[in-house]
Amino acid sequence: MPTTVRQLVESVGLQIDQTYKWGEAVSSGFKGVYIIAIAATKDHLSVMARPSINLRALRGWINRAQGLAVDGEPASVETIEIRLKQYWLPEETILYIGQTGRTITQRLNQFYGHQLGAPAPHSGGQWIKTLNNLEELTIYIVPTQEPAETENTMLEQFVSNVTLDSKASHREPNKAYPFANIAGPLGRKDTGINHTGTLLAVENIESPENSFLNYLDQRLAKKNHDLSSASDRVRSLLKTERAELEVIRNKFLELFEFRDKP
Repeated sequence: MPTTVRQLVESVGLQIDQTYKWGEAVSSGFKGVYIIAIAATKDHLSVMARPSINLRALRGWINRAQGLAVDGEPASVETIEIRLKQYWLPEETILYIGQTGRTITQRLNQFYGHQLGAPAPHSGGQWIKTLNNLEELTIYIVPTQEPAETENTMLEQFVSNVTLDSKASHREPNKAYPFANIAGPLGRKDTGINHTGTLLAVENIESPENSFLNYLDQRLAKKNHDLSSASDRVRSLLKTERAELEVIRNKFLELFEFRDKP
């Protein structure tokens, strides 16, 4: 039976703290789990029979990750699109389950800023960024003191509820995780999408570049938190400061991407 967000969260004895639309500023000082779904509310089972893939995003992925291949052959927009569709679950609303031991605000800011195909800061879950309907997706914030364990339990619960009909059209029915989850307690998906140059799936690289990105993420998280309780006059100033930080962050990501190219 397909899983609603409420069912998944309650299956691990937790509660949803906040919800946001993709791209909205997130203000959460908790570590925990975040769920990205098609459904706008936790009880709905909104689904899509097939994904709407952003072909422009795929072209960017190929250009950014030189040497990208599908089953050992040079990747094209068409071959990547076909492969992504083979991992779609048409009866499911949940597209990604993520976790962080930092604050959820910090991690989602990294996700927002991540460029498809880049090695950091949030390559896990990056398939979300291949979709045309990003701004329609909803993010559910679930605080927990054991984020990694909770994510694994949720993934196991999700897979156990996927219907036989959905699994029949899935490339790896025994690893029928949400669309954008590449790895989980049952192992890593063998997607056939590989990179012969810089490893795409490396996250949390301890480097000066990542340290500075983390610093910027922390500053942005602080601005988002302050905005939630500021007066109208102060809010305008904070928005300006946040916009300036976002410009710096985006410029830095462009530089980081350039330096990682072979």
